Amino acid sequence: MTQLLAMSFDNPSSPSIRLKTRKISKVPRRRGWGLAWYPSKDSAAAVVKDPESIGDNAMTKVLNEWKRFRSTVFVSHIVGAAQRRTQQDTHPFSRSYAGCSWVFAHNGTLERGYEKGLSLGEEPIYEPMGRTDSEHAFCWLMGELRQRKVRRLADLGWPELHKLFLKINQYGTTNLLLTDGQDLVAYRDKDAFRELYWIRRLPPHPELKIGNAQFSIDVNDALDVSRTMVLFSSSVLSKEEWNLLPPGEMIVARRGHIRWSSANVKDMAQPLSVSVALAGTALPTSIQSQVRQDSSVAQTEKEERILTALHETTYIYKDPVELSNHMLRLKPLNDENQELLDFSLEVSPDCMSIDFEDVFGNRVTRLEIEEDYTKWKVTARSKVRVKRAQSLRTYYPERMIIPLVWMPWQREMMQPYLLPPELAPSQLRELSEFALSFVERQDADLVETLLDMNKTIYRDFKYIPNSTNLETTPFEVYS
Repeated sequence: MTQLLAMSFDNPSSPSIRLKTRKISKVPRRRGWGLAWYPSKDSAAAVVKDPESIGDNAMTKVLNEWKRFRSTVFVSHIVGAAQRRTQQDTHPFSRSYAGCSWVFAHNGTLERGYEKGLSLGEEPIYEPMGRTDSEHAFCWLMGELRQRKVRRLADLGWPELHKLFLKINQYGTTNLLLTDGQDLVAYRDKDAFRELYWIRRLPPHPELKIGNAQFSIDVNDALDVSRTMVLFSSSVLSKEEWNLLPPGEMIVARRGHIRWSSANVKDMAQPLSVSVALAGTALPTSIQSQVRQDSSVAQTEKEERILTALHETTYIYKDPVELSNHMLRLKPLNDENQELLDFSLEVSPDCMSIDFEDVFGNRVTRLEIEEDYTKWKVTARSKVRVKRAQSLRTYYPERMIIPLVWMPWQREMMQPYLLPPELAPSQLRELSEFALSFVERQDADLVETLLDMNKTIYRDFKYIPNSTNLETTPFEVYS
């Protein structure tokens, strides 16, 4: 049986892949295979193929022992039958376009007439080197992408790519894998020709070594045990709960996350909305926080609205707190998009306060509480006139791409946040790679990166009270 396998990691990884030898009447079966990946974040794919592998040889040892082929995307195709193949007919196939390699693998058979229905034209730019219907379909697909002047998969639009897959599927059985090095796309045959599964695995992984009768995958490397991964496979590879793609579904992964699904299997986790007041030298035994917002006044011709908001946060401590500092950012902005009509701030117990503006233009109130207390409460009341629809992109249109550029006075104020903590280099590297995975996944877009971080932490992490304290390092929290 032909096995499709693809992996998308949140950061470069080097899984060890071992092909298993099956013997029938003491005769090992031939097993053709191919593997493609993108080394060192290159846009050019490396492709290794062995059309007629029999047992362990130099090529299969590369998969198992070579730790230097680190990549975020892997695409593999393994032929389980004892059929002879040539190098040019062995999957996956690769073509160059728009400054990067595009990799394609297919499981299925196209019927007669596909050459006409998926015509390459009289003078095709992409032509098959072999004789397989799979490579013909790939060349047709690349021609369609080039005709549409698409330079990356995401530029085409996922519904449009899904239509192209459905057209290929009209001419026969079709399970597909396609990648441009950034996005990894899987498609299952509309008539349920063989299974195609997917799973998103979060660290710590219950099994570091998974596989089936044909091969095994080991992510036991010290650099890989903390990776988040999305796997596509023709069969279930572990005891975990795998998701079977419905017939005709297309699903897209990037950097260990599912980006899109034609079956509308969307991430239902919503961004976590939090009201924050920084605690002092003790940890509260309970926190009560609520935000109520009421809008009133009929909309004017300019669609203006008057909004009133009440914010309350209460900290209750088991032991008295002797001294604490708090930073409050509760006063709404007064800018071209909204007018601040009224604002009041009440804090109990009474304390000294200093107001200033931070580097983002927010009004900040710094509190110093010197008396002992077991309960601390802040209440903010605001009234604003909203002049037009707002979004996160409204405020800083010049700072929408990472890395951000700071003015000298801004960098000085941000220095406590920009300096790395005093941690071991290996821990700093892992934290940095985890953070940059969000940036890479969202093409360095500032707002999308922030939203991705927000949703991912809400979905993938569980808050457990008393698991951290003021001495806990960022890496310990991450772990």
